[in-house]
Amino acid sequence: HDRRGHREYCLEEHKFLSTLPNKFSINAPLYITIDLDCLDPSVCSDVGTPVPGGLTFKELLDELSVLFEWNVVGVDVVELCPIGDKSHISSFLAAKLVKHLISMKVQSR
Repeated sequence: HDRRGHREYCLEEHKFLSTLPNKFSINAPLYITIDLDCLDPSVCSDVGTPVPGGLTFKELLDELSVLFEWNVVGVDVVELCPIGDKSHISSFLAAKLVKHLISMKVQSR
């Protein structure tokens, strides 16, 4: 991660999430950027850089639910690139993700 606290998700991040209570106050503001490239192309193929071996949608939601125990002040979703997506599956997935994010924030209050 860089000096501002920016991190990229990888398998090691799962371990990092469990250490958050020891590193930061639960009330500290947390801004989350979700790069759809983190998802496996079998789940979301219309992204800037599809990489096999990514997360499933459920795995992503499970990881995010841990983060919403904190003071999430904002979220963005990036890297959707639906240029050739005639089925609109990746776009629907991104919309469903945003719906889940809103629900997680409301439930965290």
